[in-house]
Amino acid sequence: MRIRFGWIFNILLMALCLFGASLTVAGKVKDFSADQVYTDSTGKVRNTGKIFFTSEKMRMEGLGMGAPSSEKQNDMVVVVRKDRGVHWMINNTKKAYFERGIDEKEMESLSGLVKEAEVKVLGTEKIQGYKCTKRQVTTHVEIMGFKKKSQSVQWISEDFPMPLRIQNEDGSTTELKNIKEGRQPGSLFELPSGYTQVSNIFELIDDSSGETPRRKMRQEESDSKEEDKSSISESLKKYLPKGFKLPGSGQ
Repeated sequence: MRIRFGWIFNILLMALCLFGASLTVAGKVKDFSADQVYTDSTGKVRNTGKIFFTSEKMRMEGLGMGAPSSEKQNDMVVVVRKDRGVHWMINNTKKAYFERGIDEKEMESLSGLVKEAEVKVLGTEKIQGYKCTKRQVTTHVEIMGFKKKSQSVQWISEDFPMPLRIQNEDGSTTELKNIKEGRQPGSLFELPSGYTQVSNIFELIDDSSGETPRRKMRQEESDSKEEDKSSISESLKKYLPKGFKLPGSGQ
């Protein structure tokens, strides 16, 4: 089977985005919950999820994922436990989960893939009541010979552990709203009892329609004759929440 290197490129970008944003904790606000709202360039809300954050732990809800051949969307949750060196993807629809360890050396290696980061300060602005520095960030990422330049506008608060708003090149935005500071219940960051562990992510999001995501992806990859080195592959987009954007990717 021929797997396009673009697929690997996209997976690594996803990992860099997820772990870089969730595990690098700075600022005064250490514990909070918020709505994570994804809006397209026209201002239409495409997806709203929940995020729960505490020291070395994070939970993201509202990640509806399904196989490309099905309209059915699974109720997906991601839990990151840096304190235990593990993260889980949980499918509440199937009552199943996929577990993967957090490799600090791997994360350092991924972080090193960002060759340059140009930052231009655009001013200050309040977002959700927090004073933020508005910055234009241009990054150059290189993975396995694939090079990508991306630009985004980010609103950063010194009090907060992550950007409160990110605007991508296409005008779409990701913003934290309805922020509530305070300790979060420990149960949010645990595996639900009675759930079955699966061996890979494809099995986790299989919709049992007869055509698994793995088989569908293989067919799409074998049928494609052109390499797409500059944009997020269509195959990957089908497994992401509707309207989900990689911060700064513009995709």
